[in-house]
Amino acid sequence: MVKKPMTGTESDEGDQERLLGRIAAGVAHDLNNYLCAMDGLLALLEAAPNDIELIRRARVSIEQGMRLAGSLVGYVCGESPRFSVVDLGALVNRTLALVARVVSPDITVRVDIAAPLPAVRGSASELEQLVLNLVLNAADAMPDGGELAVRVQPTGGAVVYLEISDTGVGMPAAALVTSDGRTASTRPGRRAGLGLGIVRRVIEQHGGSLEIAPRIDGRGTVVWALLPTA
Repeated sequence: MVKKPMTGTESDEGDQERLLGRIAAGVAHDLNNYLCAMDGLLALLEAAPNDIELIRRARVSIEQGMRLAGSLVGYVCGESPRFSVVDLGALVNRTLALVARVVSPDITVRVDIAAPLPAVRGSASELEQLVLNLVLNAADAMPDGGELAVRVQPTGGAVVYLEISDTGVGMPAAALVTSDGRTASTRPGRRAGLGLGIVRRVIEQHGGSLEIAPRIDGRGTVVWALLPTA
């Protein structure tokens, strides 16, 4: 049987469906990260039901999961991301607090957020996903422990500098150039996030830039992004 060649329109629709499928799979994995964090918080609340801070963190986890689901619905409906003024430092701290129960206790997390810090203009839900994926990818690269460092600094110009580095096993060259939305996870059985392709698109939507390279000392990977200020 001779297979009928696809028209340009059919090919484009197929590409869009595959991309949407990869995004949906990535969002499902990331939503699972929020649920895992919620599970850990609820376990703590069972022991300390009146802990106001735990309740607050649980509410934040629910809100972030709702924003994630909303961003996927918006994408399917063809909606553009809703931009607002975002405190990137607070967003990073919020996301790190959320994943604290997911990251191995053998990993030391160091945070350096400048104050004062100019606000950026962007989609809070997409920027949360950006930070979430980069932090968890870095943590996954250190199965035996190590150091994860997060820096958010002004540049003196119209952009804010975000850097996430790890002392892990490094990232294969193929993962550094992936741009089609595939997952960034490189080891069997490990998590899979939105992927570097989607991370790059989030950065591009925000008018920023993203760079990924081995650390100067050869131990691990450093990722840095520049995001325009509001």
